[in-house]
Amino acid sequence: MSDYMIHNRTGNIHNSGGSNNTRINKDNAGSSNILVDSFGRKIDYLRLSVTDRCNLRCTYCIPEQGINLLRRSEMLTYEEIEKSVKMLADAGIKKIRITGGEPLVRKDIVALIKKIRESSELEDLSITTNGILLGRYLYDLKSAGLNRINISIDSLDPEKFSAITGGGSLFDVTAGLKKAIEMGFSGLNVNTVITDILDTEDVREFISMSMKMPVNIRFIEMMQLPISGNNHGTLVECSTFPGFLSKPPLLPAPSAGKTRLSVVDIMKIMQKYGKFEKTDIIAGFGPSVYYKN
Repeated sequence: MSDYMIHNRTGNIHNSGGSNNTRINKDNAGSSNILVDSFGRKIDYLRLSVTDRCNLRCTYCIPEQGINLLRRSEMLTYEEIEKSVKMLADAGIKKIRITGGEPLVRKDIVALIKKIRESSELEDLSITTNGILLGRYLYDLKSAGLNRINISIDSLDPEKFSAITGGGSLFDVTAGLKKAIEMGFSGLNVNTVITDILDTEDVREFISMSMKMPVNIRFIEMMQLPISGNNHGTLVECSTFPGFLSKPPLLPAPSAGKTRLSVVDIMKIMQKYGKFEKTDIIAGFGPSVYYKN
């Protein structure tokens, strides 16, 4: 499966499946349009970035020199977003994930989600958030028709979490997660970026969380972005693991004297908690590989 992303009104609409050569074909019945990339993959998933603003400053996301934010005149208006969603839904988009920046900092985000839900027949509508404001919006998000939530949590240690996020409150995030569970949201994903700060104890805490709570923990390796410049030092190849990319991307090297955990390291820690086997469950629309105890 391939996917599409919309960010602003200056042409930043791209296919993140490896090719921008996208065409619209008729389906097998010849009755409706479908998006197909140059590899023949049908595109039915849209990542919709509604803002580049964020209320955190995660070390792996925002370099020390900061980033150049878009002018408000460059951002898609809600009317333009709604029109784009309708057009792409007619072309075969069935699943949409709202992202940012931090999507919950954009004014009237709940109203936008409700409009998206009402304007198209989607199979799935989800959001990726850092969780700081989640508890405040959960009831309204559910009423608006949101199906699933991805929450970014890079450590379950309050001090480490604050260090990674530039002062974020772990309490606020976990409170929002627990509230989402109580409200019956299913398919909850916790996204954890593998940073220099993440250690064995952190991994153990996340494994324990997955055993106590109905959430999927997803460990994510960092990748170099143009905006990060030289902020992360020399690039090195990431660890390989069966089921992952045969030619892994280049990744930032850990800081001096620190060895960053690899996917293999994390898998070894997991095995101490019992046998984990690869599973075919789908807890999102990306290329993640899932294991179940």
